[in-house]
Amino acid sequence: MPTYTYSCPEHKLFTVFKKMSEMLTEEPCPKCGTQSPKQIDTPTFIRKGGGWTRPDPKIPEKYLKMTDAELDADLGFTDCV
Repeated sequence: MPTYTYSCPEHKLFTVFKKMSEMLTEEPCPKCGTQSPKQIDTPTFIRKGGGWTRPDPKIPEKYLKMTDAELDADLGFTDCV
């Protein structure tokens, strides 16, 4: 069951376990009853293994030593604003 975190102005954070279909944007604080807004939580799962993202292409060593102007000229971006 998903976990939702809410922030009460007086009693700080509290957690509620509910179905996704029952989730509200505000929930009453269990201590004082004040309507408290839902907080954005970090994901509770970890992605492991391949296939989730594309690997970053390797940057040639010569590009790491160039200034922005030199890099733009080498890549043909001379008319960029």
